[in-house]
Amino acid sequence: MKTIKDIMGSWYSPFEMMLNDLGFWYPILLRTGVPTPRTIIINADSKLSPRDLVLLLDGERPEGIEETAERILLAMDSIGYPCFFRGGQLSDKHGWKDTCFVAQRPSTDEIMGRMGGIVEQCAMGNIGASPLLYENWVIRELIPTTPYLTFFRGEMPIVKEVRIFVRDGVVVCSHPYWPKEAITTIDEETHAALCSLSDGDREQVHSMANVISKYFRGYWSCDFLKSTAGEWYCTDMAQGEDSYHWADCPNKNTA
Repeated sequence: MKTIKDIMGSWYSPFEMMLNDLGFWYPILLRTGVPTPRTIIINADSKLSPRDLVLLLDGERPEGIEETAERILLAMDSIGYPCFFRGGQLSDKHGWKDTCFVAQRPSTDEIMGRMGGIVEQCAMGNIGASPLLYENWVIRELIPTTPYLTFFRGEMPIVKEVRIFVRDGVVVCSHPYWPKEAITTIDEETHAALCSLSDGDREQVHSMANVISKYFRGYWSCDFLKSTAGEWYCTDMAQGEDSYHWADCPNKNTA
């Protein structure tokens, strides 16, 4: 019987996909001075290759996984609890309590379970092409926010976020992060409030996106989250052609 590692074979993601990894863009973003959550990046133990981590999905423990989990735990202790845990390219927010949301100090076994959940999502992330990367593991400050509702098993808080696309130093377009079809239980009034931006909010996030765009050549998306205190943070970035536009956006098919 073939294992997951056998099926995946000897793959590695192309350079363009590597640019979407937080390990690439976050150090550059930090230099812009735009507010971001406090972040620690942990690279997997040197004994682990990218393919070794898929052994977690077969119930095995690849050599070096315990050491990596210990380093992640130390980083979580440094950031404090609750904290946000993710891979370099995704967090599996839909799994929330089982993957990215860490309410209190976990055991190393729990950390390895969370890693396995994220690796599984990465392996499925590009069906028919190279899986997403997961060499980098990221521990982040959990920014206090005001949820409009919880979704995805009733666990994940849905908060005010916006995505802005920039190209070569210019803002191309912007959208609220959550289209209504992504949150099937939300009512029209709540969705309108979730998506609304004051003039001050819009000016602030567009100004931040303009600053960021000066540090990144080409086409990028920048995601911003609003805190309970009313401050905006840049939480995620990716190449523009790999990022979701709202269905009615005229830029959705442009690269």
